[in-house]
Amino acid sequence: MSQFANTNTRDVTFRQEREPAEGRDPARCPNCGSFALYVDPVRGERVCDNCGFVVDEALVDQGPDWTTFEGDDRIRAGPPPSVMAPDKGLGSMVGNGLRDAKGNPIDARSVAALNRLRRVSRWTRYDRTERALAPGLAQLSSLSSRLGLAPAFRERAAILLRKAIEAGLSRGRSMDAIVAAVVYLAAKQLGAPRGLHELAEATGVTVHRISLTAKGGP
Repeated sequence: MSQFANTNTRDVTFRQEREPAEGRDPARCPNCGSFALYVDPVRGERVCDNCGFVVDEALVDQGPDWTTFEGDDRIRAGPPPSVMAPDKGLGSMVGNGLRDAKGNPIDARSVAALNRLRRVSRWTRYDRTERALAPGLAQLSSLSSRLGLAPAFRERAAILLRKAIEAGLSRGRSMDAIVAAVVYLAAKQLGAPRGLHELAEATGVTVHRISLTAKGGP
């Protein structure tokens, strides 16, 4: 009987200790009663500015994981995918920095090793389709700039160029003619057609060749 009485006494004591903690005001310091609470984002703690009492600890930051890649601009997880890049901007490569993670200069032996890694990274960054697509996208960007095409036209032309190369339609055809043809088709699909003579003058490809390439001819 005394054993159960001791158990009940401990339960009551535990309940009395829990009740003040559960019923306290979360905006008030339980030590001094001050409302001057602030969050330390480095330590993950909520601290009373009046007495220094740690109210909460091990807080989880619910905000976005901002990371700085270049300059002072904050970006979330790198640039968005782009059809204007051969790998759609999803690939990775070794940077050109010559300092380690702590900001210390890298010695000559490590620099040589990094240069070898950069060359391997450039060789293996693209697959066969992306390597064939890279010069075409460069020509497409240059032609779009000369013609003053809007980004929507450039992206549509890039999509058509990628489909043409993936389907093997670039074999036996000049890249200049293919780029001119996809620009012609993209502008036509978006309801703002560009003339064949205008494209021929901008690319140096004949009107007949552009028209034949756009139709899928040899």
